[in-house]
Amino acid sequence: MISAILLCYNQKRFIKEQFRAILKQDYLGEWEIIISDDFSQDGSFECLEEMVEKEGEGRRIILHRNESNRGIAGNLQCAVHLSRGEWIIKFDGDDIAREDRISSLASLAEKYPGHLVYCHSYNEIDEDGQPAYGRMLPDSDSVVVKPYRECIFDISHVYSCFGGNAMYHRSLFSDFEYLPSGAGIADDTMLSMRAYLKKSGMVASGKRCSYYRRHNSNICNFKSGNPRTILIKRSEFLITTWIMIMKEVYGKHKSGEITYQAADRLMRLIQAEQRRLLLFPYASFDNSLLTKLKWFWNILQCRPRLWLVSIPRLLPFCLLQRYLNIKDRIKSFPFFH
Repeated sequence: MISAILLCYNQKRFIKEQFRAILKQDYLGEWEIIISDDFSQDGSFECLEEMVEKEGEGRRIILHRNESNRGIAGNLQCAVHLSRGEWIIKFDGDDIAREDRISSLASLAEKYPGHLVYCHSYNEIDEDGQPAYGRMLPDSDSVVVKPYRECIFDISHVYSCFGGNAMYHRSLFSDFEYLPSGAGIADDTMLSMRAYLKKSGMVASGKRCSYYRRHNSNICNFKSGNPRTILIKRSEFLITTWIMIMKEVYGKHKSGEITYQAADRLMRLIQAEQRRLLLFPYASFDNSLLTKLKWFWNILQCRPRLWLVSIPRLLPFCLLQRYLNIKDRIKSFPFFH
């Protein structure tokens, strides 16, 4: 069984399109719809109530509203708690899903069994639903299977499925502590790393089964606002997420669920990603020379401030890594063998 989870927070303008897109899914297997509103203040929940009553007849739909704002990860965890499917597919309230999204992900899992994360590609649209960069890209028949060892041993980059395009196995929630509430947690990155902890790779399809909407209030909007502010906010957002992941890695190692070598490798991988984030911006999709020079100049201007705001967040990484390095040296002594 598949649980389609629709997350909403102050998205009244866009939520109707996504809800109707979910209702039009062509998947023929057993599935359910879980809607979780994160204490919206713009009438989104009332809009959803009306639509569920008018258009949701004959379907298993659970409509829930949090009593306070819990952030993306916390809202997702609440919705998963209400669901009963073996597989979890997240639908963001401001995106638009293609009608074959669920069936495409289910086919991937059937064709390439044994993994815990499956994802597809996407096209980008603006707030009016028009192509963000002037055109829509076509589907691709390619399928990339990233084995666990290949993901882990490439320390130049952490392979992470974008949450709005992914399908996660329920064990990535049930076998771990609850995803933390509050802003600043990237749920998709945490879930991808949890798959690594369970020694699972991931499978990615080139089919573009959703339309990712970019707008001013979008949490991953890198093209609006002051570049220095965007770079700092983005780094703080991801550093907070990596700290949560480090705690989970350390906890799994301490309880004996993963070996020291695996925990150490994962922590080195995370630190490599941290260094990359502090040096390079996840900023502009415009590859022109002028844009690159502009971003380079802003990096030079904001680097001192970026390092200062990152010190408190990076300190736990340094301490944990120092602990593992010392432990590694102790374990190499002859009397430990």
